[in-house]
Amino acid sequence: MEKLYKILGWESLNNHRIFRKLTILHESILNKHPPYLYELISSNQYAENSRLANQLKLKEIPCKRLNYPKQFLPATISDWNHLDINTKSSKSKPIFKRKLLNQIRPNKSPYFGLFSNTKVRYLTMLRLGLSPLNGHKHNYNFQKISEYCIVCGCPETTEHYLLACKSY
Repeated sequence: MEKLYKILGWESLNNHRIFRKLTILHESILNKHPPYLYELISSNQYAENSRLANQLKLKEIPCKRLNYPKQFLPATISDWNHLDINTKSSKSKPIFKRKLLNQIRPNKSPYFGLFSNTKVRYLTMLRLGLSPLNGHKHNYNFQKISEYCIVCGCPETTEHYLLACKSY
């Protein structure tokens, strides 16, 4: 899946979860809503004369249990403190989201100048090894089928299909 995410320019599921949590935290700080969450966050801020308050950092929540650091508030505060000041000080939710996505989203891979969606789809299927070729089906145990080409008897891979097979 990581190969597909990299080609498409998508962030991983873990990074997407972090993105959503940080968006909720930013919205709570910005709009003071929902009140129960804003109260927890505001009680966890550094004093105004602290140098950490100038960096918009929040106090880490000490955790004694092993699972608690993975819960929403401790994990999100830790991620928040690792953000740069420019992102944290965004004045609106869309600006914050755009800045955050620019940090976590990988660049989309080029498709070699192809603009047809059908051609891009076929190329992606071949690059990821998810095409109808016998070798790809065999690798993923998709069907109980031989990995060899019916015409040549060679292993039916992407390279064989594009460059060596007599029938194509």
